[in-house]
Amino acid sequence: MLEVRVLGPMEIVRDGATVPIGSTTQRLVLTVLAAERGVVSRDRLVEAIWAGRPPRTAEASLAAYVSRLRRALGSGRIERRPSGYVLRADWWDTDVFETLVRETVTDEPGSEAARLEEALGLWRGSAFGSSPTIPRC
Repeated sequence: MLEVRVLGPMEIVRDGATVPIGSTTQRLVLTVLAAERGVVSRDRLVEAIWAGRPPRTAEASLAAYVSRLRRALGSGRIERRPSGYVLRADWWDTDVFETLVRETVTDEPGSEAARLEEALGLWRGSAFGSSPTIPRC
């Protein structure tokens, strides 16, 4: 099981153990994949890493960063698509948070506070914590 926790310092947990991510650049690639939650284009990742000044080897370097992340996260967790890459996880703290907040609307009167308290309990600090800043495109 792979868990993505971004409601605080970004943390990846595989089978109950925190996964060490490695270099700052690998953490940046993972941060972009986690923040965008869908297919992220290679161009977007290159821009995030090199901020408009990619080397000629940018595509090969990106592939190497992704390869190292795949080894750290496990097989099939970062899928390559024709248009880019997508991070696959079994559990996202953001999904649980959104579900709990949404359920307060349908809960019995009086239980909203407990549900919202549970949702807020998922927060461990600022979203993405000390993850590298993602440049905007």
